[in-house]
Amino acid sequence: MKKTVTALAIAAAMGATSAHAADFKVNDATTFSVYGNLQYIYIDQNNAAGDSESELTDNGSTFGIEGEHKWDNGLTGYFRAEWEYRADEKEGDGGISGTDEVFAGIKGNFGTVQIGTWDGIFQDSISDPLNPFEATGMTEANGDSEVGDQIAYFSPSFGGFTFELQAAYEGDAADSGSSPYGDDSLGDGDSTFQAVAKYTTDMFAVHLGYDDRGYEEDADGNIGLTGVVNLAPVTLAAKLEQVGEDSAGNGEAQLYALTGSYDYGVGAVTAAVQEIDPDEGDGRTEFLINANYNVASNFYVYVEGGWLDKNEDADDYISTGAVYSF
Repeated sequence: MKKTVTALAIAAAMGATSAHAADFKVNDATTFSVYGNLQYIYIDQNNAAGDSESELTDNGSTFGIEGEHKWDNGLTGYFRAEWEYRADEKEGDGGISGTDEVFAGIKGNFGTVQIGTWDGIFQDSISDPLNPFEATGMTEANGDSEVGDQIAYFSPSFGGFTFELQAAYEGDAADSGSSPYGDDSLGDGDSTFQAVAKYTTDMFAVHLGYDDRGYEEDADGNIGLTGVVNLAPVTLAAKLEQVGEDSAGNGEAQLYALTGSYDYGVGAVTAAVQEIDPDEGDGRTEFLINANYNVASNFYVYVEGGWLDKNEDADDYISTGAVYSF
């Protein structure tokens, strides 16, 4: 299940906004927006035994609100609250099913400070530009998408160079049963740290990131380098990632990926290949392709396939779907 992407998914990964939000101007200093999407997918995917299983289902529909307020001191405050819901179910499994991201921040000439929960700067900068696919997508290292209690700093641009720092911390009270605020996603007293450095021009961007994976017990850190080149109508992205051993017993591995997207005017064709080279055991090569068509500015359809080179062809899939944004 992936976030909604546009036809220029890879290029947009350099920096995206809510393209189809309904914006309301409260006053000269305050704006408020409501946005969301409906995502439906039909997917035929192999199980662990290699047997095909199909389903028509929701693929991560979301609903959100956001706003910002400009203060007299030159600072701007902002917030976003976004939730997932099941667009294919009426009762029981329907309704809002979980928090996608909720955060607030302050920005000014000094940069931006943000607090809350979101996918995290390593995933946004290193993984997402290579993996804009709608269904399963390419394999990623165990990520930080469930981590909350985050605070981050985003620097202003220094001649195209920026850096980002993110930490998350859960105090001793969170899992002790004594906290009046309920349990959080990190373990008792756990903390995490991520850092990303970027250099961006009109034609290309380079991202270097580190994730210490403190949200996983006894896990080693990840280091990643991603580059994106905009050669309109073609966009190319490449990634080198060193994945540390994780708490599930998966050893160290190197991930090499290349993704290309061609914008043909009313949609895009995107293909990716990823080589997974573990320090122990056999490697494998993944291949994915997606073609989408923009029916309207806020509505597109797509077909997608993934061949992940696992035993018994496990997790290989073909899919088709539609995304309507509002």
